Amino acid sequence: WKQECLLQEYLPKLSRYIVLSDYDKRDYKEKLDIDTEVKINPRSFVSEQKCDPSQKKFFMATRFVYAKGLDLMMESFEEFCKQDSEWQLDIIGSGDLMKEIMADAKKRNLLDRVNFVGYTNEPEKYYLNSSVFLLPSRWEGWPMVIMEAFEFGLPVIAFHTGAMDLIIDDGKTGFLPEAFDTHKFTEAMLKLAHDEDLRRQMSANAIVKSADFNIDKAVDAWNDLFKRVTAKKKGEANENQRN
Repeated sequence: WKQECLLQEYLPKLSRYIVLSDYDKRDYKEKLDIDTEVKINPRSFVSEQKCDPSQKKFFMATRFVYAKGLDLMMESFEEFCKQDSEWQLDIIGSGDLMKEIMADAKKRNLLDRVNFVGYTNEPEKYYLNSSVFLLPSRWEGWPMVIMEAFEFGLPVIAFHTGAMDLIIDDGKTGFLPEAFDTHKFTEAMLKLAHDEDLRRQMSANAIVKSADFNIDKAVDAWNDLFKRVTAKKKGEANENQRN
C-alpha cells in the first residue's frame, strides 16, 4: 500500500496533523520528516470514590489478545504467588485468547488466586475493590485504562514500552519494569504488595496525576489549535485578496 509514501505526500498539505504522544511526534519527524502536534486523550470520567490501598488485590481491565500480554501476566503472577499467599488478581474483559489464558492459569495452579470475571458493565466496582492496576501489554498507543486507574487512585505497574513512561512516573505513580522481563514485573508487584505505606503514597500521587488529563485542559488545547488554524486561514485569505 506504500503507506509511508502516501503519508509523506498528503500529510504536509493538512493545516495540522495531530498525534497522541511525543513518541509519535518524534517518529513522524525522524522517519517521515513530518511535523505533528500532540493532543492527548482526556480522562473519560471523574470519580468521587477512590480505591482502598489496604486491599490485597491486583486488577486488570483488558482484552484477551496477544498484544495485552496476558501470557506474560500469568508467568509473573505464578512467580509472585510463590512468594505471597494472600493477594488475588481480578481480570475483567474477554477475547479470543480467554480460554487459552484460563488453561494456562490452571496449568500454573493459579485458578484459586485469579478471578476471570469476563465482560462486565460495572468496571468501577473492581477498580474500587483493588489497590494496584497491572498492565503487562506488549504495546499500547495511549492506554485509557491507566487514566481510569489513576482516577480511582490505583498505582500502575506496566512494562517500560511505548507511551507508558509518558503517563506513569516510575517510582511515583507506579513502576515501569524493563520491557517483557516477567521477573522484574514480579519484583515490582511484590514491592507494592508488601508495602502499604508505599501503596498509599502512590495512590495519592495517582489521584493528583489524574488531574493532568482533565477534559477542560484538553478542550483549551483544542480551542487554541482551532484559533491558530483559523487565524492562519484568514491571514492567507486576506493576502490573496490583496494580490
